[in-house]
Amino acid sequence: MKCYLSSLQKCTFFRKRTGEEILDLLRDLNVTPLAFTIGDVIARQGQRAEHLGIVLEGMVEVQKTFPEGEAVTMAHLSEGQTFGEAVLFAKEQYYPGSILPASGQCIVLMIPRSELLQLFQRDEQILTRFIENISNRVVMLAKRIEILSLSSIRQKILYFLAKEAKQQQSLSVKLPFTKRRWSEHLGIPRPSLSRELQRMQDDGILAFDRTHIHVKDASYLQTLSD
Repeated sequence: MKCYLSSLQKCTFFRKRTGEEILDLLRDLNVTPLAFTIGDVIARQGQRAEHLGIVLEGMVEVQKTFPEGEAVTMAHLSEGQTFGEAVLFAKEQYYPGSILPASGQCIVLMIPRSELLQLFQRDEQILTRFIENISNRVVMLAKRIEILSLSSIRQKILYFLAKEAKQQQSLSVKLPFTKRRWSEHLGIPRPSLSRELQRMQDDGILAFDRTHIHVKDASYLQTLSD
């Protein structure tokens, strides 16, 4: 477990903990790092959720398959990020999407529900951060529902920029993730996002590069920032 301490320190549950403290907390718990590669399934959509997963190495993706067979990537998770916590203690304790390796090999720490409860008893701060993490995801889901309810791609982009500009207190918005992950967050194909950004730049609404988007006129965001 020692070789994965840097990844565990990125996890919100172990925030500001030393490597020694993390090892001490996990000591005697039945937790196992598992290796997966392309073609493997870490957890299947509809499978009963019995573990909290922490990504230790590589990247995994959350993929939702709809009845007509279409599969949509809902999120990418990197080192230190977690999955399973939203359903682990739910009445309907099933994964809403499949968890798959995103590229190459990934290593995931699987913590059984019973061991996680022991961890909560050992350290109240971990329980507090677990609840905080769930709460943050509920807020993010509410924001995403707002975005998905908007009818046009332009409205979705402006809504997102309005929220980020308000939070960053700047009309030059630093994107918190890649354009691929941004398109997934907005619920639109990446090529459609790129085309609309170019149109908005041509219309004089914004200018953009790989990491920033500068909104040229705050009036475009005023009605969306509340």
